[in-house]
Amino acid sequence: MKQETVMNGLKASSPVMSSYAALGAVLFDAGFTLGEFF
Repeated sequence: MKQETVMNGLKASSPVMSSYAALGAVLFDAGFTLGEFF
């Protein structure tokens, strides 16, 4: 029962987590690109 609650919580927060992951990937790519210029 507790495991189901955890899974439902993860499903509910996954859009937020995926948007943070996408933002992190964009920032990482931008930083890497700037690193090549400087």
